[in-house]
Amino acid sequence: MEWLLAWGATNLVGFLFQEVILKLAQSALEDYVKDFFKASIKDLVGLAKEKPLTVAFGKGIKEFLVLVQGELEDADTNEAEIKEYEDSLNQFLQNKLVLATLGQPFNQALGNSSATDSQFFDTRLLAKIWNDLNLQRLPDKFNWEKVGKRYSRKVEAILRESKEL
Repeated sequence: MEWLLAWGATNLVGFLFQEVILKLAQSALEDYVKDFFKASIKDLVGLAKEKPLTVAFGKGIKEFLVLVQGELEDADTNEAEIKEYEDSLNQFLQNKLVLATLGQPFNQALGNSSATDSQFFDTRLLAKIWNDLNLQRLPDKFNWEKVGKRYSRKVEAILRESKEL
């Protein structure tokens, strides 16, 4: 419950993916944090235990899920249908490459991008992984690119709000 409070995931009215966040908060967070920040932070073993990184991880995942829910709503998906995506999102967020991709905007916002790094948040990779995992089909109107642009802005806000990061 402590992590849910720190992530701001306990008081979201209308947030339908509360169970997805709850499962993450109850799982091996240290491993998730390492995978999430894999590209941006070299000493992950020690830093994954640091509270600021765990808070940033949770806030990032929460914002991603809020944006996915919003995109599903924009695609005229009703609340009951949106809830049906819970299992798919749980599976999706278990994928290490998904977590590393969701960590890309943190890397860029922290100024850790090198010339070889992707210069954008790779939403095409997220879409490919979703399809490769044979997860529940997303609506035709679902726009990964829009989710990615908004997510990148949310990440910048998360980092601005964190004095430690």
